[in-house]
Amino acid sequence: MTSPRIIDHMCPAHVEACHVRWPIAGDWPELSNQCEECELRTRGLSSGQGLPDLTPEEVDQLHAIHEAGHAVAALHCGMPVASVEIWRSSENRDRPDGGGYTDFGEDGWGVPLIGRLTVLWAGQEAMDRWLMETGLATDANRLDVRFLARNDARLFEETVAQEGSNMPRDMGVIDARDLVAAEWEQVVSLAAELVTHRRLSGDQVRGFLGFN
Repeated sequence: MTSPRIIDHMCPAHVEACHVRWPIAGDWPELSNQCEECELRTRGLSSGQGLPDLTPEEVDQLHAIHEAGHAVAALHCGMPVASVEIWRSSENRDRPDGGGYTDFGEDGWGVPLIGRLTVLWAGQEAMDRWLMETGLATDANRLDVRFLARNDARLFEETVAQEGSNMPRDMGVIDARDLVAAEWEQVVSLAAELVTHRRLSGDQVRGFLGFN
């Protein structure tokens, strides 16, 4: 018997929502608490297994693609990049799960709103494109990468609250998708550097991409 996937916990409406973004600013248990149908699907299931189709090396590359998407989008939108890093669970005891982080510095978000949102969603859009390019874009895998990008959904909701505006819940997604497509070669090249070096300073990123 195969382990349940995150998609097995979710109602059709929320699966559809994940074609655009992770639907809430929280984890899937929080989602099931907000949706009766999701809650019913969760009963009797163990925690959803994420990306079982991918090897550890492919998951590592996926994290690198995500952070490279953020970094490339930031530079094209006029945002600074202080550093970019990825890690595996075995590499960092303080971070038990594999992942990555792009640091935009203290003043990194001081650009127009659409630019900030483009940078925010560029990570998930880069992962989605990578799945399609590698032939791994099953519905379950695509939903898993939306779940991996749930912190970006949280930051979007925080931005909405701070701006006090009634913006569409997918604002910036298409802009991010278009930017990632236009600069895909840069995203892939920077991701490869991240896989090799694990951490790059902002100066290294700008120099590698020709922004100096």
